[in-house]
Amino acid sequence: AMTDEQLQSLTTAILEMKMNLERMAEKQEEMVDDVKQIKKAVYDPEQGLYARLKALEQWKDSTSKIMWIIITTVVGLITTTFYQGFPYHYADKQSVYPCANEHHLRYKHDILHHKR
Repeated sequence: AMTDEQLQSLTTAILEMKMNLERMAEKQEEMVDDVKQIKKAVYDPEQGLYARLKALEQWKDSTSKIMWIIITTVVGLITTTFYQGFPYHYADKQSVYPCANEHHLRYKHDILHHKR
């Protein structure tokens, strides 16, 4: 048979084990909560990391499209303005531009012969 002392130390050991198990269970619950929060932070359809990255990518795509539209428009305007500023180049290309009329030709003739 067991002595009182042995019984007491066994009881103490069992109680300590029970407390440790309870503490472990608590820690595990905390970990589960942490994992849930992490998953929410990553996968949440509104505020999650993936959703934000996707939105950012889409924003970048549309922004670069807009930038290209702006750039090509500006280049087009500059080119047009440049050619409108120098319309007498067209007098050389009469076959291509039949609208380079006599006035242009006369203007070119005057420039060539220094009459202004």
